[in-house]
Amino acid sequence: MTDEKTKQLIADMVGDMCFDRKKPAARHEKAMYSILKNSLGDTINGLNKLHLRLWHAVYKGDYHSLSLGETESALKEARQRIDNILKENF
Repeated sequence: MTDEKTKQLIADMVGDMCFDRKKPAARHEKAMYSILKNSLGDTINGLNKLHLRLWHAVYKGDYHSLSLGETESALKEARQRIDNILKENF
């Protein structure tokens, strides 16, 4: 590969890249991220527990350990929590 082709290849690769510095996040934005992370923590923990219970039901064949009604109610609760977070913060 010649030097000219190499230069053109590098120019093509970096042509779409943006090297501008982004302005730092404001204190308010940082606080909002922290609030959202904390708010989602309980919901994520609940979904992780549901995932584990579903795994146990499917892979261990213990379908009586978790009813579909319990699964539906847990999912509805998670959806309601997420909807509440959206209403409160956005």
